[in-house]
Amino acid sequence: MFQNVLAVVSDLVFRSKISEVFSGEVEFVRTESKLIEALNESVELLIIDLHTKDALKMVSLAREKHGSLMIVAYGSHVEKELLAAATQHGATQVVVRSNLVSKLLDFKPCANDF
Repeated sequence: MFQNVLAVVSDLVFRSKISEVFSGEVEFVRTESKLIEALNESVELLIIDLHTKDALKMVSLAREKHGSLMIVAYGSHVEKELLAAATQHGATQVVVRSNLVSKLLDFKPCANDF
């Protein structure tokens, strides 16, 4: 479904899992300045690790720059205030880390979709 995926993720395990879901077709950035450079109208999905420095600010910036962008933010299940804040900053969906891959698979069409 999503052809142009951008992700703000530094954790190598999650980078690998996200790449696997999207067959390696993901651009990864780590900083706000790199996000701003990479974020353009062709980006269809932005994935943000809420434990990245300035993650909430990046959610807000992405929402301001690209109003219709699907933004999926994820974080630890014990960080309920952080997860709620992501929604307030403009995340389309917020999930706990343990559910990230299954949520992303929901966005990926099955091989036998027509």
